[in-house]
Amino acid sequence: MRAAIGRAFKSAIIISALAALSGHAAARQAATTPATPAQPSPAASSPATTSAIEHPRGPGLDRPLAPLAHVEVRGKGPVPMILVPGIACDWTVWESFMQRNDARYRMYAVTLPGVGESDPPELREDESWDSMILTLNAERVLARLVSDLALDRPVIVGHGYGGQLAMRLALDYPTKFRAAVSIDGMTRMPGPDPRVRSSLESRKQTITQRILPNTLEVDDETFKSLQFKATLSLVTDDHRARDLALMFNRTDRGMITFYSCESALIDISDRMSGMKVPLLCVAPVSPDQPRWRSEAVWAATLAGSASTTLVYIEPSRSFVMDDQPDALDGFIDLFVRGENIPGSVRSADIRPVAPPVPIPTQP
Repeated sequence: MRAAIGRAFKSAIIISALAALSGHAAARQAATTPATPAQPSPAASSPATTSAIEHPRGPGLDRPLAPLAHVEVRGKGPVPMILVPGIACDWTVWESFMQRNDARYRMYAVTLPGVGESDPPELREDESWDSMILTLNAERVLARLVSDLALDRPVIVGHGYGGQLAMRLALDYPTKFRAAVSIDGMTRMPGPDPRVRSSLESRKQTITQRILPNTLEVDDETFKSLQFKATLSLVTDDHRARDLALMFNRTDRGMITFYSCESALIDISDRMSGMKVPLLCVAPVSPDQPRWRSEAVWAATLAGSASTTLVYIEPSRSFVMDDQPDALDGFIDLFVRGENIPGSVRSADIRPVAPPVPIPTQP
């Protein structure tokens, strides 16, 4: 089952990469291996799930929902909180956060469909990463979790791609959530010059020229090596990086690529002025780059946002919950309690930053 799912998603990615370069019709006719639809799990086929889902900002998801692979429940605190990991990560990336905040929150850490050994949503022959099937399914199944567990307006916290989902959910379901937190998850993928908003075609070009060559177009050993090198840039501790690399390698390569492509296509910048749910964006400032670069990227992607607080954590790589746990816990605690976060920037003061040196037009 898992191998068939992986082949389906890999084939669909290759087809859509050709389509991005050569035109959809020609690419689909040229494909020699059509995508085989992945069969939904029995849980996903349950009549209690849904058979037709309309999405307010995009195409409908006209199929059963693929369920969350896991929901880990921890904590005795009064505030409900949903924790969403990034691409190819399972719920365990929140393990230490849940241990530290046991008395503050009642936490529900999830593993998204398709991660590890779990089944993703059904993929059809005419669909690929530009259909946003994984993202639409993830958003819907997280919203359903709130209803199924009768959670009282939980805080939704996400890391990376999970942060993108947290912001989308806050925009699409403002009455379901009391607050949202995005840890290193942006409203859109920044380009070489973060002040310039990249076009959809530019983001598709990034996928075909950067993401695909480092995922589907290499052998298994090279892929694992690239994954480990990537983790070294995501977290400071080398031992933690090795643990993350092992976690990433438990998810099918086609699934990692599919999620990565969809993440690269997300752009909710033009919707952020309508944000009604209080949003905290946690921006790590990597020791490998100057602070102005982080400020330029975050200010450009959040300019014009409403109900948003931006706070920088320095030094930290993407996994702030590992690199700066105490600072992260303190900022989220103050934010959830409605108190001011020292050094933070509010919506009205988030403005594009002028870099001190010219930024190249090419990456």
